[in-house]
Parts: sequence; C-alpha cells; structure tokens
Amino acid sequence: MTRQWLAYAVAQQFFGCFVTSTCWLDIWLVSSLARSITSMFVERFFGFSENLYQINKILNCVSDYETRWGMIVLRPSNTTYKQYLHFDPRNPYTCSPLYADALFKKGHLVMRMLNQRLGKEPFLQVKLNALFYLLTIFLMKDLLSIIAKIIYKS
Repeated sequence: MTRQWLAYAVAQQFFGCFVTSTCWLDIWLVSSLARSITSMFVERFFGFSENLYQINKILNCVSDYETRWGMIVLRPSNTTYKQYLHFDPRNPYTCSPLYADALFKKGHLVMRMLNQRLGKEPFLQVKLNALFYLLTIFLMKDLLSIIAKIIYKS
C-alpha cells in the first residue's frame, strides 16, 4: 500500500505541475490523471487482479454515493444539479469532502473508460504528445528569447 500511495503522490505532483486547473471545477482532472497512472503502476507491479479489485472497490464507492446522495456531475454547467444537493459543489469551501472524494473516483473511472476505449498506446500517446507539445512551446519560447538576447544584446 505504501508503494501505491507514493506512486499516486508522484503522479499527482507531476500532473499538478503540468496540468494546472483554472478553477475548482477542473480540479478533478489532475487527480483523475494521477489515479489512472497509479492504476497502471498497480497493474504492472501488483498484477491485473489487484488492479481489477481496486477498480471494483472504486466503482462500488461511486455507485453507493450516487445511490445514496445523487448523481455526481464532473463539470456542472447549469444549476439543475442543485435540486438534490445540500451544498454547492462549484465552490471548494462549500463542497462536501465525500462528494469531492467520489468526484475524483468517478473521474478515475472516466479515464479508465477512455483508456479501454482508445487502447493503451493511443491513450498514453495523447498524454505524452500533449506533454511534448507543452514542453516544445516552453522550450521554443525560451530558446527564442535566449537567441534574441545573444544576437541583439551581445
């Protein structure tokens, strides 16, 4: 369990640095990406059965929450979801911790569904291509500014 928590912490830190959410409504994305990478780690080092067992636990937790308290909306765009909630999930100060935990778990299930639908290679390529694209943009801006300083100020 310790190795799994460490893998999740490293993945959370990695995606927290490269995927910055602009508001509270997008915070589930970072946690979901980190959980999907952790799930791949669990499958690789602890086996497929352990990964399926943990996915089953997550699925049961999300379905129990939705059965008891109502549907979880990953990105609420209108106010019709507030009919069955006693809090506003769009604000981090009023959001229930149980709701936030179930939200992150449901996001992980959505990422797993995308992984299953797209396949492992294209799913990872999308992540890595986006990462390489961001790195290229960042490095090109730095290189252009360094080259401009060398050419024009030396």
